Amino acid sequence: MNYVFKMQNVTSHLVDNCVKSTPAGEAWQCFWAEFSLPLTKSPVFVINSLYDAWQMGNIFMTQAPAWKECAGKLDSCTSSEISVTNSIFQKRMLDRVLTQLQPKDGAFLFSCWSHCQSYGPGGFDGIKINGVSVAKALGDWYYGRASHNVYVDCTLNQSSPHECNSSCSA
Repeated sequence: MNYVFKMQNVTSHLVDNCVKSTPAGEAWQCFWAEFSLPLTKSPVFVINSLYDAWQMGNIFMTQAPAWKECAGKLDSCTSSEISVTNSIFQKRMLDRVLTQLQPKDGAFLFSCWSHCQSYGPGGFDGIKINGVSVAKALGDWYYGRASHNVYVDCTLNQSSPHECNSSCSA
């Protein structure tokens, strides 16, 4: 992530309190929600996939090159690779992000094998968790129309097809 942090030159766009609280040369950590959320004063609504295809191919693959086929195409993954993927990606998001949310915050964490899918064609209205779209969840949170503002999707299936949310491929 340090490379991405430097390449995108995002220092001036990070949570100021986070940058000030990290050791010299470690400000890149503030690029991760788990480090910046506890220091964010404004209410936040996290929209993210529990399984980030870009991270799988560009971060995880550097440590596990034998997973090249799985990183490239979800249905090429073995059940043991899916088990590890579930624990790495979903567990990280749930353990490190959800635990940092404040009562004023919200989240929509979907299970699509993607990177930025919610912003593509049909994503904002098309991806759903229990019948609720990203757009509806965000609007309900922003306008205070719902008491429940955290949506967490399913876990990838051990056997193919691994995709557990049919709206991901819509």
